[in-house]
Amino acid sequence: MPVYAECGGFLYLCRTLEYGGQSYPMSGVLPLEAKVAQRPKGLGYVHAEAVRDNPYHPLGTSLRGHEFHYSFCPGSADIDPDAFCLRLHKGSGIARSREEACPGFQGSLDGLARDNVFASYTHIHALGAPHWAPRMVEAARAYKARRTKA
Repeated sequence: MPVYAECGGFLYLCRTLEYGGQSYPMSGVLPLEAKVAQRPKGLGYVHAEAVRDNPYHPLGTSLRGHEFHYSFCPGSADIDPDAFCLRLHKGSGIARSREEACPGFQGSLDGLARDNVFASYTHIHALGAPHWAPRMVEAARAYKARRTKA
């Protein structure tokens, strides 16, 4: 099923969310634990580039948006950088790139993508991404067509 999750939706897809010393189960779709901090971990405008094919943003697309979140994912550095489809030239995202994983790139990674799931801290500016809505509709149609054949 197509899932496009930004910020709070991304947190819902994690394994757990820790808040105030308590850990709460989330949906477990993504292999991450998230924690809520006292201060913002991402705040401001985002400039992203789609560096991996995914159902929603064509490879090479430049995206603009914003982020405002108090949460972070301590284990995000352990995720394969190829699981991320966005490189942020400005913004915090989910994880910092590691030099050995992304040679020549010093920035953050966002946009975890697996099958028809896309999850990020970045809230895209939909008017700046006219491809997004038609691709979401196409993913939903393709999903429906697969379900009706089964």
